[in-house]
Amino acid sequence: MRVHFIGIGGIAMSAVAGLAKEMGFEVSGSESNPIYSPAKDILNELGIRVLASQESNIDLIDPQYVVVGNAVKRDNDEVARARALGKEVLSFPQFIKRFILKDKVSLVVAGTHGKTTTSALLAWSLFRLSQDPTFVIGGLIRETGRNFRFGKGRYVVLEGDEYPSAYFDPVPKFFHYYPFGLILTSLEYDHADVFSSLEAYTEVFEKLVQSVSQKGVLVYHGDDPNLTNLIEKIKHNIDILKTYGTQSGDYRLVRSHTLFNGEGFITEAIVHDSKGDQFVVRHRLPGFYNSLNVISVLLLLEALGFKREELLRVIETFPGVKRRQEVLFCGRRHLLIDDFAHHPSAVKLTLSSLMDAFKPEITTLIFEPRTNSSRRKVFQEDYVESLSLADEIYLKEPPGLELIPDTERIDLGYVTKRLIERGKKVGFISAREDFTVDIYPERRQLLVLMSSAYMEREISKLKELLGRIYGR
Repeated sequence: MRVHFIGIGGIAMSAVAGLAKEMGFEVSGSESNPIYSPAKDILNELGIRVLASQESNIDLIDPQYVVVGNAVKRDNDEVARARALGKEVLSFPQFIKRFILKDKVSLVVAGTHGKTTTSALLAWSLFRLSQDPTFVIGGLIRETGRNFRFGKGRYVVLEGDEYPSAYFDPVPKFFHYYPFGLILTSLEYDHADVFSSLEAYTEVFEKLVQSVSQKGVLVYHGDDPNLTNLIEKIKHNIDILKTYGTQSGDYRLVRSHTLFNGEGFITEAIVHDSKGDQFVVRHRLPGFYNSLNVISVLLLLEALGFKREELLRVIETFPGVKRRQEVLFCGRRHLLIDDFAHHPSAVKLTLSSLMDAFKPEITTLIFEPRTNSSRRKVFQEDYVESLSLADEIYLKEPPGLELIPDTERIDLGYVTKRLIERGKKVGFISAREDFTVDIYPERRQLLVLMSSAYMEREISKLKELLGRIYGR
């Protein structure tokens, strides 16, 4: 069968296209925008034909199914032609539900923060436990360079996104996944372009919880008041309900200590279980919040019948996810990190964890508010607070900022002023002009890039500047 993906250049769409290819579909795609790595690399590696978006593609390919990405607009000519010819048009979550979830046990990770790393760890663990899982996640596992896999085992791991599925399928993506096992990592207001309030945002998570199988497993962060209120409010009758946190829970994180060993991060976490026993979890992710993500996976897999001792060995091997606290350059006194963080809470947690692990004399942050929410004024004051953790902050102007109404748009000038008032050095990076970032050869310096997009130009420049110091 032939399936055609419109808007194939997105990281999730390219992953689902890869799954379809591995399942035996004849796959093609189209894209109206440039395709960047890693999606570009994945599509090339798989030999998936990608065409420029135009109406005639549907007649040329004659697919049985057409899958449409959520960035595709209502007036798309390809979609209109597919409908005119009577083709079955699906969002990619609908495609997953129809062709991937059949006869599988659905394990979903959802929440405002941490879901990519947590779902990747869950998928990795099941693979290393010889379960041959299928998975689709939002970031590439570092060792494999893939964010998808089609396996013959019973489990499928899905990163549960609350964003709308497609213009014709406006429900959150995770409504299509009907989890047997669900991890909820956090619940904090996000996606201000879609949800008008925290209450509206919370409502879709309530419905997600209500979709969990009554014979299933729900694991949630018990320290999160929004999650706790949600679970208590709906009182859903789920067979196994597990909590974790630092204050209480079935697993309580007592201590988490991270060191940077010159190549990567080594974390040792001390955990108490509900029986009062203490055990150690070692992993390669920085920060206490990543330790919480790790023990959520441990809780779910134990509830599914796997043994703790074996799980601890597997978790220690997890290499992490690209663009999540990823080390790009390391010298004697300098560390360059690329990270996806964009929500102010994620910025604060990630930056503080990296600083605790590396112990820099000076911290330099390049930050781009690129997502639909971060380009809006709703988080403006929170960004001032979070960005202030760094000593020097370079703000990058995101594309499409002018498309946000003046009354809703983040004011980078205001953010700059407030940061300067706090004694911070602030620079500005424009996509249209050259730039420079101060590197201090004799000081221990942490440099962090944070954006929802890969900042290739900035990374290349920083590597060049650091390379001069170390002769690389």
